[in-house]
Amino acid sequence: MSGFILANSVLTVFLVILAILWFILPFAIFGTKKKLDLLIESSGETNRLLAKLAGENTESTTTLTSEVQAEQIDEVETKKNDNEINLELIEQLKGIKAVGFNKKFSACDICHLGKTGQIISNHYVCSNCKTKYL
Repeated sequence: MSGFILANSVLTVFLVILAILWFILPFAIFGTKKKLDLLIESSGETNRLLAKLAGENTESTTTLTSEVQAEQIDEVETKKNDNEINLELIEQLKGIKAVGFNKKFSACDICHLGKTGQIISNHYVCSNCKTKYL
């Protein structure tokens, strides 16, 4: 008999809590709706302003991007011509299979072009040099 009373009490408490939540739920939904409407309105305003800015800067951005790309290509070509491959290091590292990784990136010790975190015997080696020379 006491098991029935305990189950009945638990069920009653559950139903009371459920009724309270059921009563509060519409207020929570309508309170959230105002905030969502405000958020949608402000994101629409932001998108409109971004579109306006993008329209104003399209021409200057395109010119600037082309100039930057040309400068970067020139830098890479200059580095390729100026830097020599470190043949001594290649001979020293040949056959070593143990590869480590470092959070700090640095220029490749062989070609001096690529930035890498890959380390072979305490020397930074980019993937291209590892594949090509080792």
